[in-house]
Amino acid sequence: MFRKQAGWMFIAAALMSLPAAGADTFYVDAGTCPDEGDGSEGNPFCRIQRAIDLAADGDTILVLPGSYRENLDFLGKDVTVRSTDGPEATVIDAGFNSSAVIFHTGEERDAVLEGFTLTNGTGFSNGSVYLGGGISINNASPTIRGNIIINNEAAFGGGIDTERGNPLIENNVITGNLASDQHLLLHISGDGGGISLFNSSAVITGNRIYANTAHHNGGGIWSDEAPNDPFTLVFRNNLIFGNQAVGRDGFGGLTGGIHIEGNPEVTISGCTITNNAGVFDVDGVMLSGEGRLSAAIENSIIYGNSANPGQGREIYLRRGTLDVRYCDVEGGQTGVTNNNGTLNWGSGNVDTDPGFADPEADDYHLSVCAPLVDAGDPAFTPQPGETDVDGDDRVVFAAVDIGADEVVTACGGDCTGSERISATRCRQKNGVNKLVVKLTGGAPGDTFVVRLSGGERESGTVRDTGKGKAKFRGTPSGAGDATATWGCGATDTESYDCP
Repeated sequence: MFRKQAGWMFIAAALMSLPAAGADTFYVDAGTCPDEGDGSEGNPFCRIQRAIDLAADGDTILVLPGSYRENLDFLGKDVTVRSTDGPEATVIDAGFNSSAVIFHTGEERDAVLEGFTLTNGTGFSNGSVYLGGGISINNASPTIRGNIIINNEAAFGGGIDTERGNPLIENNVITGNLASDQHLLLHISGDGGGISLFNSSAVITGNRIYANTAHHNGGGIWSDEAPNDPFTLVFRNNLIFGNQAVGRDGFGGLTGGIHIEGNPEVTISGCTITNNAGVFDVDGVMLSGEGRLSAAIENSIIYGNSANPGQGREIYLRRGTLDVRYCDVEGGQTGVTNNNGTLNWGSGNVDTDPGFADPEADDYHLSVCAPLVDAGDPAFTPQPGETDVDGDDRVVFAAVDIGADEVVTACGGDCTGSERISATRCRQKNGVNKLVVKLTGGAPGDTFVVRLSGGERESGTVRDTGKGKAKFRGTPSGAGDATATWGCGATDTESYDCP
């Protein structure tokens, strides 16, 4: 299920990230080895690193299906390295020799790694321990997109480690990785089974992070920083489940899901964090600040993380400020253990079974009529292009759903079969366009949502006459489409034209 999803997200992303005009494109095909070729489409290189060596900023390297036994270094170049057929078909096998890929020379977001399976990495040595089994990032801020990062091991960041960077990590599957206790004297390693971050900011969005293990803390994600360095961490639309922090010899074992220390500014939005375990303490989210930590959790599920002795089964807060809004937290406010922090328990929070489709089979989609559908912040506006963890629109019906999954099938009664948009009318008054979309044929009491091609939306309820109306103010001039979706599942689209 998850590998198929990674491939779908890879294809969608690839269509939006074609090579820039004027840049060179190199081709790589393992099937041509040992002949190296010249990198052209008709005579490709047989090694990815050879293409990186010869590429310049802005170039694209397209990698054909196959297994590549390599340890890649981007060499400070802002190039795109992308597979042509997605991660299931294209493997970078690190061969138990260092990380599969490293970014260590100031690469920026235009350095892109996209569409590979990265496996058998053991991390980059810093002279003491090994960092980033799958990917090691140091003083760099690349984009890691649409990959499967599986079965790697390192002391910090079994899947990915970032030191002093600001990467974009999006739409990846990160699973089966291990952060192991490798230090010979003290139990000071083994953090971040899936991802570790040290003195780093990051945007982590649309990922499936599951079944990773930390010998110390942070089965899914671990972050720490120097006390006086400000960093920003954004977690958006991620599904984080089945991770564990197991501890060793009485050390560690904190936080199966997300473990954060220091004083960063943290946003967790539209995430599902469930079925994670900290063997000693804290199963869902740990926010352990030094007095200036600022965190906000919104439109998220933190529920069903394993019950172990100790405090903070779902959320643990220490010496920081935490705002929680429109979330499903098991135990409600009592599901947050507050140790000298400031907890602002806002509106819209619930304590209810999320209504997952099949949690015993690790299917954490919301069921069609789950109580968290449309239960998120009614004022929430998605960022441009923002989707849920499946790539679906982030808001489908009246409001955003709570959690990483947006339900796309309506929960409602039978349709009448006559639902349609009867008229669209746009007039200008005092220089402001006002658009009215009229609906007819609906079942009384059914809900509807009208979306414009520019992203604006309005919702309402069908009246006893079967009619409804959506009003928009400030609609941009020009033609567009209005699409109505009724709660029963019926849809209709009509064009409009504003002066």
